[in-house]
Amino acid sequence: MPPTGPPARQDATPPRASARDRLLRLAELVVGDWAPTLREAGLRVVLFTFVLIAVGVAFGPGVGLLGAVVGFLTFLVGRAGGPG
Repeated sequence: MPPTGPPARQDATPPRASARDRLLRLAELVVGDWAPTLREAGLRVVLFTFVLIAVGVAFGPGVGLLGAVVGFLTFLVGRAGGPG
């Protein structure tokens, strides 16, 4: 007769995600729908940042800040499924 005892307990705790995995998940939530891949979405963010820096240098920090605000609002409208 095999020994009977309580069944082995299975932990349902998933393994902890690394900092890189958490950062990629955050990036996917924030900009994942801008482009087919996260790499392309990241490149778009970097390009937008460089354009804002160039505009800020050429026309002043106020215009650069205004461009950042307009870009951010456009992003929010796009995320909310607004017109367009």
